[in-house]
Amino acid sequence: MSDGDKIKEAFNNILVATAQLAHNLQASASSNVYPPALGESGVALDKSLRSFHTALDMVEISLVQARDTLQRDLNQLQQPKQPRSIKTENGSAESHSLTIDIE
Repeated sequence: MSDGDKIKEAFNNILVATAQLAHNLQASASSNVYPPALGESGVALDKSLRSFHTALDMVEISLVQARDTLQRDLNQLQQPKQPRSIKTENGSAESHSLTIDIE
C-alpha cells in the first residue's frame, strides 16, 4: 500500500470515527446513553488521528529523502569537470586534457 493510499484510508477512518462520535453525542443528549459509549468513539477517533499523522510523517520523510537526493545529484551536475591528473616518474602530477580531432 502506497503512502498516498495510507493517508486516504486514515482520513476516511477519521471521518467515520468523527461521525460515530457526533452520533453518540447526539444520542446521549436525547437519551440516557452510558458514558463509556462516548469514550469508545473518542478512542477510535484518537487512534484514527494518530494513524493519519503517522502516514503524513512517512510521506514527509519520503519527500525530504527525495529532495536531498535531487540536491546531491544537482550539485554533482553543477561541479565543473576536472581534467585528470597523471603522476609522472618524479612524483609530480601533470594535468592533461584529452582532445580528439574528428575529420
